[in-house]
Amino acid sequence: MSHHNTIHTGIIFAFLLTFTSISSADSQSECDFDKKIYTEMDTLVEELSICYHAISFKQDREFMGAILEEDGTYEVQVQPGAKGHDTVRLRFRRRTNQTLTALWHTHGGKGYARTYFSKTDTDLANQLNVPFYLTDPEGDIRRFDPGAKVMKTGKRIANTKDRVKRGSAAGFLISSIRGLVERDA
Repeated sequence: MSHHNTIHTGIIFAFLLTFTSISSADSQSECDFDKKIYTEMDTLVEELSICYHAISFKQDREFMGAILEEDGTYEVQVQPGAKGHDTVRLRFRRRTNQTLTALWHTHGGKGYARTYFSKTDTDLANQLNVPFYLTDPEGDIRRFDPGAKVMKTGKRIANTKDRVKRGSAAGFLISSIRGLVERDA
């Protein structure tokens, strides 16, 4: 028996448990993780980051993955967001014995605030009680753990009108793929 789950991220946040079918067109990309099984979470996250970083940056598109665990092994289901928008809708199929262990995503193209986990990201990690990994536009891989510290006030970005919003977080750096992946500046 399998369960279908849908996660929406973006300006408005919602988590829905659904029992609808999944279209394969929803998860098409240049990377194929459909049949890959991993024994280490960090290896999986790094391979996801290497594969999706350049396309995410070039298309200014977020990609998001549900990392599922079963009997000490991990697999992932990834879907793309819309180009130029900081949103993604993730649908994934979970077998009865699988548990949602973590989430992973990219933040598209350049932008100072995109090196941080958004309030939506931190809320999602806290609500689902799973770590959330981020591969930022520079190639740094960060992790936000449920209950970790978030910004209590917004942070103004020097020389811009932009600011990182209250509830965002830096997470902590776990790895970097800077220099490993070719991307257009």
